[in-house]
Amino acid sequence: PHQQMIVPAVIVESQPPAEAEKVLTLSDAWAMYKDEKGRNWTKSISMANERFIEVLMIVLGAATDVTTITKQDIKQVMEVVENLPKRVVQPYRSMTTQQLIDFEDVPPEDLVGAESIHNHLKIYKSLFKTFLTDNKDILEKSPTDGIGPSRCRSCRRRS
Repeated sequence: PHQQMIVPAVIVESQPPAEAEKVLTLSDAWAMYKDEKGRNWTKSISMANERFIEVLMIVLGAATDVTTITKQDIKQVMEVVENLPKRVVQPYRSMTTQQLIDFEDVPPEDLVGAESIHNHLKIYKSLFKTFLTDNKDILEKSPTDGIGPSRCRSCRRRS
């Protein structure tokens, strides 16, 4: 008879589903963003943006609550971006984004260029800063604030 006392405690534990529903995941935020901003995108812009966002989703997780993403997270994503090989040359052309991210020791000449790095950051800033912070008030402060193109890679290469 004593053991039945435990049961109500368990029920109380799993109570707040109301909170969980309010979480805006990264993938939902992206869907919202596209719904509002992506209507006039050309096919090539749309595909490029999806590729840029895919890196973000793979590194941070598509189900991640956007309010928990920090500047450090964005820096980590940018570090991954900077070490991506160009998709236009073989053997990278046929690889998935996950395979590109996992690819070790990309020769410097095969790494993505500054423009590509800038374009990744641009869409991340647009999503977090313009959309989630300024337009939607979902975030108080954007995790992309103060993140510029990182330590210039071509500079590193020359030294």
